[in-house]
Amino acid sequence: MESLSLGSHWRNTHEASRTALARDLVGRHPRPLAGRDPFPLGVRFRRAGADGIRVKNGQRLSLTISTASSNLLNEDAEQLIAGDLKSVGIDLTAKNYSGAVLFAPDGPIYDGRYDMAWIVNTEGSDPDNLVVWGCDYMPHHGANTLFYCNRKVDAYLKDAQVNYDHARRRADYAAAWKILLDEAPEIMIYWDYNVIGYNSDLKNFKPAPVITDYWNAWEWRI
Repeated sequence: MESLSLGSHWRNTHEASRTALARDLVGRHPRPLAGRDPFPLGVRFRRAGADGIRVKNGQRLSLTISTASSNLLNEDAEQLIAGDLKSVGIDLTAKNYSGAVLFAPDGPIYDGRYDMAWIVNTEGSDPDNLVVWGCDYMPHHGANTLFYCNRKVDAYLKDAQVNYDHARRRADYAAAWKILLDEAPEIMIYWDYNVIGYNSDLKNFKPAPVITDYWNAWEWRI
């Protein structure tokens, strides 16, 4: 057997993302996230106190962020986010749970008992994600745990569900994501790359952009 080759598949471990559409899928729409000053609010929330946290009517601008407590990388990310938000006068406190509690049907995510969450999602091989964004799919009728509703987004996603033409579906997803990026109910940070090790004499191996790399196993030769 020849030596294990990571070869051309060992590159950077992630890429920056702006949408929930993976590389090479029909709906990929890499429109940049619009820059915003979070504080035209600055007129209403004024910095107060030695720590610089904004205050309105005596109430500090304080939020919580939640993630699975078993994931140290996620907890590190929370600290980075807290530092960034503090620089603009927002106090952010981590309130983490075990994964089983965080994602339980009556847990904080599905019950909407959270301010912010750092969540890792796995997307499917088709860009259809109406169940995540649709007005009719809030818990406990779906996975819209953002409790987001925009009927225009619904219309684009529903049209994409019932059409096979790639150009039409691509246009639907581009239009939906233009709205989603403008309203920003969720911010996508990055996609993880799959790091794959395989024998250097394996032929016809073609990694898939999502889910499984066994989709064309009948074509493999060694």
